[in-house]
Amino acid sequence: MPDQDLAKEIEALKKDFASIKEDLASVLNALKEELKGRVRRAGSQVKTKAEEVGEGMRDAIEDVKERSFDLMERLKEEVRTQPLLSTLIVFILGFVVGWSLKRQ
Repeated sequence: MPDQDLAKEIEALKKDFASIKEDLASVLNALKEELKGRVRRAGSQVKTKAEEVGEGMRDAIEDVKERSFDLMERLKEEVRTQPLLSTLIVFILGFVVGWSLKRQ
């Protein structure tokens, strides 16, 4: 009799362990799916932010282009309206740059 009781208890333990194993597998599978979803959402958020940053950079580059174009146009206009002064300024700048390079 004690052997039969022991065998029944061992069988019950085996069933309990099998049940625990299935439950654990189910929990791990659910956790895995949850993590996959979170990774997908995080990836989507990163992609969105990267696109926003890229758009901001494109806007900044376009702004710099426009400002440099405007500056060049103003500079051209100043040279047209005051050619003698512009020539004198360029001559002085060339002299200063040449002098500073010669000293080095």
